[in-house]
Formats: sequence, structure tokens, C-alpha cells
Amino acid sequence: MNKNETNALEIIKSDSSFITEASDSIIHLLNDSNVVDDIPIIGLITKLGKIGFGLSNHLFEKKLYSFLFEIKDTTLEERNSFIKKLDEKEYSEIGNSITILLEKYDSLTKAKYLGMLLKASIKEEITNETFMRIALIINRLMVFDIQKLPLFLNEIPHTGNYVIELENQGLIEKTGLKMQGQNSHTNYWIYYYRLSNLGTVMVIKLKLYEH
Repeated sequence: MNKNETNALEIIKSDSSFITEASDSIIHLLNDSNVVDDIPIIGLITKLGKIGFGLSNHLFEKKLYSFLFEIKDTTLEERNSFIKKLDEKEYSEIGNSITILLEKYDSLTKAKYLGMLLKASIKEEITNETFMRIALIINRLMVFDIQKLPLFLNEIPHTGNYVIELENQGLIEKTGLKMQGQNSHTNYWIYYYRLSNLGTVMVIKLKLYEH
């Protein structure tokens, strides 16, 4: 890795109890600039937030903490093992992508999802390729559309813009169609859908069935 590069994966090497604190306490700390300056891990996070993105550092930091909170149940040994298995290119690509995506995400919920995905990758429940693929998909979709995925656990007909968006991202697939009605000129059809394999992974790893 370039010595001048600030990589988000550097943060997860820390065994600081800070990332295991309740999210409310974390956000509280963000409002105290004196505390922020005195905690090394926050210094790295602040550095990440100053890379030159358009959003305020404060908002970026909130998203970063939402992300970190979701990996609190991984051990330092698990996190270091995950990192050691990455080659230099993977380390750079994943770490920098996390930083860029956190800046792009339009909600704290998406940042939370990213943390849940990284946790699954650290625990070897999903591949790094799946982590990156879903992380990018999250950026392209509205949170409300993502949270509709559990509707497709059962094969039933659906209509609406969210169906188009989810199908375009490969998260659901058509399973058949049925004529809903007709008039003298036109037959009206309705499509049936179900989760794709990738959509199923998202529902499970992001715990969307709890919504």
C-alpha cells in the first residue's frame, strides 16, 4: 500500500473498545471536538473524512461510525486474519472502495449495511467479490427499495417501480406470468418474481427480514 494512502481497513485493525460502544454514545462523542482530538482512532477517521469529498466531515464520520458499529462483534484476531489474506491490490481496492462508498451513500442505514457486509466477509460467510458487488448495489438503490426484498421470499406477483429497480440489479428474477384480464384489444399480464441467489444473500446478511 502507498505510504501516503489512508485506507479504511486500517481502522478495523484497532482493538479499541471505542468501536464497541453503543451508537448513541458514539454520536455523542462526535459532538465533542475536544474528545475527538484526543482519541487516536478518531484521528484516523477524521483523516479519512478530509480526503476532499463534498459532504461535511461530520456527516461522513457519522456514516463511518454506523459502519464500524456493525463489526463490533468480530474479534481482533478475525479482523487481522481477514486482512492478512488480502493481497496488496485487494487491500487497496476494498479499503478505498469503503471510503468512497461511505461518502456516496445517502443514508446512515446504507453505511450500517456496509458494516454488516464487511462483518460477513471477515467471518468468511461471503466472498470479497460478493461484498464488493452488494456494496455497489446498495449505492444504486433507495433504502426503501432494498427493504422490500423480503417480499420476494415467496413467489408472488408484484408491480411497481421498486420491482424494476430490484430486477435491474439482479436481486429478483421473473418466474412466470399470468393473464390478469383482457378486453377486445389487449391481454393484461402480471409477472411473478422471487429472490435471486444474490438477493437471498442480501436478505440474510443485512437481516432485512426483521424490517
